[in-house]
Amino acid sequence: MYIKDTILKSLAMANMDPIITMNRDPLSHPSYETFLEVMKKERKTAAEAEALWKLLIDGFRHQRELNKDAQKEAEIIKDAAQFNALLMKYKIPEPLKSIYQENYIYFSEKIAKASSSDKQKRANENYMSFLRGVVRSTNPEFEQFANQLRALLIIPGGRELALWSGGIDLSIFSYEKSRCPLEQTVLGKLLNTMPITTLWNLEAPLWNIISRTFVSQYGRLPVHVYFRVLDNASVLLRQELPLMQKINPSVAIHWHPVFNYPIGMAEVGVHGEAITESGRGIDDMKAAAELLIAKLGAASYKANRQAFERANSDYFDPTRPPFAIDD
Repeated sequence: MYIKDTILKSLAMANMDPIITMNRDPLSHPSYETFLEVMKKERKTAAEAEALWKLLIDGFRHQRELNKDAQKEAEIIKDAAQFNALLMKYKIPEPLKSIYQENYIYFSEKIAKASSSDKQKRANENYMSFLRGVVRSTNPEFEQFANQLRALLIIPGGRELALWSGGIDLSIFSYEKSRCPLEQTVLGKLLNTMPITTLWNLEAPLWNIISRTFVSQYGRLPVHVYFRVLDNASVLLRQELPLMQKINPSVAIHWHPVFNYPIGMAEVGVHGEAITESGRGIDDMKAAAELLIAKLGAASYKANRQAFERANSDYFDPTRPPFAIDD
């Protein structure tokens, strides 16, 4: 992502966002040739690649309207009945519909149980963010794009699925440990390195939909979660893992707490030591989280969480998250 960030700055300087925002010719986008080259390597014809690219750009254009609708829809929802009507309006399929219904209960209860004004404010923000996210992630063009290219979301042989939370470095780290995150599939790698827009609030829903398509293919495989922070409101805990568990209730989830030691990034051992080899992970999420919190200390863990929240905001921040390290 950080190589991409540099390119995005150049893209902004070249003022290429109007291709999306002002409905200019999609094929005039500077990244189209890169997309075409990769599609040809994957045995797509030039006509197929062109159609897919136009579908993708149409998705970005549609996303602008969905983002506007999302705020309006979120402000209307006052109870579960209205939320269920929203799911019907946007034709949310199962098992995603059930996951959203469970999430609605979760976020609503957080507001009701908030013990302070600060906690209630945060709970309300998470609730509204969740409601907006439901609408923002209903982009039919992005759905079609992901489904038509799901064959490019294949995990290479000999690897197991990796998910992560706490910075793109963990994607690279998990791949080095012989697992496969989304960003190391053919499509994931292409989208991660090919700049399309500087407007992160248009691109984030694409990644959400691509991620759903990715994990839905691997409900029968073990999943390894590499994390430097856990947030109960995150896509990881509220969508990706629940989706896999709906597909396969007995899916094996292995947790890998990660810390920046003086020797570099490594997994946290049971005594706080650095584990450099590729481990199986920890089967219990709470135990894994407690290891990381004990290593970081409460103050540093809070800094990690704040970095995580910034990285998942609606505003694109190209700076590297300042995850805590061992002094």
